[in-house]
Amino acid sequence: MPEEFAGQEPMNLMKTMLIVDDVAVSRTVIDIMVSDLDVIVIDEAASGKEAVEKYKEYGPDIVVMDIVMNDMNGIEALKEIISHDPNATVVLISSLGEQSYHIKEAMEAGAKAILGKPIEKAKFVEVIAKLLEQ
Repeated sequence: MPEEFAGQEPMNLMKTMLIVDDVAVSRTVIDIMVSDLDVIVIDEAASGKEAVEKYKEYGPDIVVMDIVMNDMNGIEALKEIISHDPNATVVLISSLGEQSYHIKEAMEAGAKAILGKPIEKAKFVEVIAKLLEQ
């Protein structure tokens, strides 16, 4: 194994993540926040419809997805992902003003967690790390 990879897990054993948000800056922020975790961001999507397509293509270990998006919102996408894979691990992100409205519906649809925006890095990393361990 090359020296620069010493101590790292082989890529085929690392967990994979799909980041979904219609705002490119938000996707970048999430990507940066998970950079210290043992996870590879395999792709990003800008809509719920694109998220479902990419989930079916890649089968990531975890999906981090905004709720409010054009085309198909995060809860609708979550329902489609869960119908395709009942064991999918999906974390939804919602603006604080919308969060209480969506919590019950999201959890009933199969979300493993709901986090508020703006995203608090310590809480986000803690939740993602716990879900990746499962």
